[in-house]
This record gives sequence, structure tokens and C-alpha cells, in this order.
Amino acid sequence: MIAPIGPRVGVNAAFFRELKEDDPDLLSLVSRLERAASASRPGAERLLRAADLADRMRRKLASRFELEETFGYFERPRDVSAAVCDAAAVLRAEHCALYDEICELADALAYLAWSAASENINCDAEFFAMADFCNSLRRHEEEEDALIAVAWENHVPRLAEDVTPVAGPAFAAR
Repeated sequence: MIAPIGPRVGVNAAFFRELKEDDPDLLSLVSRLERAASASRPGAERLLRAADLADRMRRKLASRFELEETFGYFERPRDVSAAVCDAAAVLRAEHCALYDEICELADALAYLAWSAASENINCDAEFFAMADFCNSLRRHEEEEDALIAVAWENHVPRLAEDVTPVAGPAFAAR
């Protein structure tokens, strides 16, 4: 992995964990896209389903990536290893490419679905692209999960090391 140029990037592991736990729909939508890409339904019906799912994914990623970039990643972290910072920067940068890819795919499928009613169109390239997109997004999510686990492990206070016990209220000594 090539180290990104620019400010160091950190991860808000607590926010990411909560976001991923509270929103399992993303991976469910990926699975539905994968099934649509490999389905053996007739052309027009399959195409309409794929176009709808790609549009849903576009909307889902727009809101998900906005939340991740606003609250999940932050610049100039303190006490974070260079490896974690580099991995975070690479994963954050992938958002743009993944979003562009699903937008292009959703637009192409919508156009083909609109024109498929009157023409016999071969959409194999779009379905292969959809399967590739799903693989890329799954890999991205798995790498993000691994990064979150490392960031979480490195920043959870250890009672014996990081936390000074409080003796109790000041009036207790009287």
C-alpha cells in the first residue's frame, strides 16, 4: 500500500461500530445486487430489478459515506500509528471511486431498463460490472471493519494502565 499524501487520517471507532451495528441494510443490499447480477430471469424483468437495486445502493452509499466521512474519519489524529492513518486515508479515498462506480452503473441500468422494452439488449457487461462493484464494496467494508477493530483495540482504556482510580469524594476523608 502506498502512503497517501495529505494530512494523517484517524478513525472514530466507536462511531463506526455503532453505525455498522445500527445499519445492517448495506450488506443486505449488496447481497440482493449480487443475486440480481447472477439471476437467470428474462432480460427486461431482471434489468428493471437491477436498475432499482442499483439506484437504492446509490442513495444508500450517498448517506452512508456522508456519515462516515463526517463523523467516522478525522484528520490530524494524535497517538495513532502511521499504518492505521495510512489505511484510514486509503479507505476514505475509496468512497469517491465506489460512489462514482455505482452512479455510473445505476444510470446505465436505468437507461437500459427504459430502452429494453422495445429492443433486445444484451446487458451482460452491466451485470458483470455490478458483480465487480459488489466484490469491491464487500472488500472495502471488510477492510474498514478490520481497521475499526484495530483502532478500537488501540484506544480502549486499560484499567491498570490508563485509568487512575478516584479515591472517592473529598468529604469521605473527614
